[in-house]
Amino acid sequence: MTFFFQRFSENLRKNNLNAENILLIERYLFPLKIIDHDIKNFIIPIEPKWAADLFDQKLAEQTLFGFSQIKLALNREAVYYKSKRSPKQLALGISGRILWYVSSGSNRKKFCHVGRIRACSRLDEVIIDTPKELHRKYRHLGIYELSNILEVAKNDEQTEIMAIKFSDTELFEYPVSLKEAQEILKNKTTFISPTYINNEKFAIIYKQGMKGQ
Repeated sequence: MTFFFQRFSENLRKNNLNAENILLIERYLFPLKIIDHDIKNFIIPIEPKWAADLFDQKLAEQTLFGFSQIKLALNREAVYYKSKRSPKQLALGISGRILWYVSSGSNRKKFCHVGRIRACSRLDEVIIDTPKELHRKYRHLGIYELSNILEVAKNDEQTEIMAIKFSDTELFEYPVSLKEAQEILKNKTTFISPTYINNEKFAIIYKQGMKGQ
């Protein structure tokens, strides 16, 4: 099996496939991750409430109602909204991978096992527009009401914000703590905003989250 994947990787390099093609292969061969190619990877912070509603069943089970919408738990795709402030690599139209850092949130007592990287998703698309336009385009993919999206824009209907469309989320069996992530990255960041990381660091965090090593 190892020989097969080595030959597979060699063939990919020979064909000079771009990042978009590599991500397409990952989609069809999910949960395969092709590490030795130039894919954009980001650690993106998310409050536990939204993580629970969008993809994290284990966090949802800590609440009274679980997933806000049952069908959302079955969706392969979802959308997360945030301000436009991001590293330059997280730009309009980009695709790649996301590691979700679930922050402690404003109510630290409500959720356990937060302050950790808890999941990995495929980043399908980054879109920037006004709250109303984003809600119109993506309301079928999420649990956000227009009022929730307007909060991201500080209740200014004309302020553009970022929509992050993602899919194929994998929950980590062994969530990676903030301290562990800082040691891997050799960076004391606290992930208050999205952080760009290279493929090598992504692979280490992903392996640790899935296998505990």
